[in-house]
Amino acid sequence: AADALDVPDNKLGFVYSGVSAQGNFQTAGSAPVSIAPDYSDVTLDNLADGDTFTPGDVTFSGTGTPRATVTVSPSTGAGVSTEVRADGTWSAVRYLGNASYTMSVTQVAASGENKLENIRLFSDAVSEQDFSVTTPAAGAGHGQQGWVTFTGVGTTWSTVSISDGSDAAATKATVQYDGTWSARRWVGT
Repeated sequence: AADALDVPDNKLGFVYSGVSAQGNFQTAGSAPVSIAPDYSDVTLDNLADGDTFTPGDVTFSGTGTPRATVTVSPSTGAGVSTEVRADGTWSAVRYLGNASYTMSVTQVAASGENKLENIRLFSDAVSEQDFSVTTPAAGAGHGQQGWVTFTGVGTTWSTVSISDGSDAAATKATVQYDGTWSARRWVGT
């Protein structure tokens, strides 16, 4: 059957012949040919790691093994499944809110399975605002060493780094989709 792919216009000729009440007959024609591979790894073609999306129903699409089941899932929460069409393409729609997600795409076919993991997607509904520290207040002191929670606002997905001039590594936080950030750091006296 794979040889049919080499015929002009990917069409395979056919001839029907037989006997009817009126006598012998014969008819001919051609039909389009589509040969699906036995197994193809799943792909995600319209989104890549680090891409942004508009919150709401997000369409994921790609290719895979015909009749295989493809499941698109966030690292937490329910996934959505679909079947790969006969032409090897698939698409699935899942609601994503105004946040960041780590997604996976899993294909399960009779002849094998594979998974795409750690696809990080970010909402494009970015909160843009000047960076500031909300707590602790400027000049606030503390009487003993311990954990101090720092909070504030900034531009979505930017990185906040807190250091105190010591050799201790900086504490880092990412500004969340709503423009807020929070981090805990051990502070001495």
